[in-house]
Amino acid sequence: MFDLQHRFRRFDTLDGGNAPKARFGHAIACAGNLNLDVGQRSGHSIEDIVIGAPYEAGGGAIYVYLGGDDGVRRKYAQRISAGSVGGALRTFGWALDAGKDMDGNGYPDILVGAYESGEIVALKAAPVIHMQSKVHTHSTYYYVHTQTKLNYATL
Repeated sequence: MFDLQHRFRRFDTLDGGNAPKARFGHAIACAGNLNLDVGQRSGHSIEDIVIGAPYEAGGGAIYVYLGGDDGVRRKYAQRISAGSVGGALRTFGWALDAGKDMDGNGYPDILVGAYESGEIVALKAAPVIHMQSKVHTHSTYYYVHTQTKLNYATL
């Protein structure tokens, strides 16, 4: 959506699932930084967006688009349908609010309104995987290559 000088680019097109008459874009919300990523070039938090398609077949859906250094990525990262959250929701994605951490876990959460069902669904974001790596050695030297000559690198 923006370039690095925070100017709008000429245009961006996001198309969801291309379902006819789904009203994709009926509701749009800044979701905060759902995956807690940081831009490679900017070093700043990258904001994500959520877009509703309340008349998509099956009771409606929302689409999560992650941000990147060059703006919002054109392919959605996740599609959440009314059927996947349970119940008999209709017009899921009619209204959206996001970007607030409601459960205190450090990740922004999403509220999705389903107008014709008279319900609001709270979708709580959570980490999918945590990775941490450590290297331990019992020696001062790490042996890179051995043949007739010994080569090593210090750690």
